[in-house]
Amino acid sequence: MAGFITNITTLILIRISISTQPQLRPAIFWPDRRAFTGLAEYLSISLPFIFLLMLDYWTWEYMTIASGYISVSAQATQVLLINMTYFACMIGGGI
Repeated sequence: MAGFITNITTLILIRISISTQPQLRPAIFWPDRRAFTGLAEYLSISLPFIFLLMLDYWTWEYMTIASGYISVSAQATQVLLINMTYFACMIGGGI
């Protein structure tokens, strides 16, 4: 619920900010048929990548669950590793 409230508040504040700046008003519009041109090519590239990304996440989750059967310290180490990995990816992506 807190995430929902944060996202809605952010959306409202961005909308207010954009409406006060005339040069940004054309950037907000309802999509029409032109917005969906080239969607098939985009999906043909993105869907396999989405599957691979989901497989990567599921693998990390499975390793975390499996490490819980070994010991609590092994699971804590696994959780620490996954958090460090995600943090390293965020730094590479520019947070």
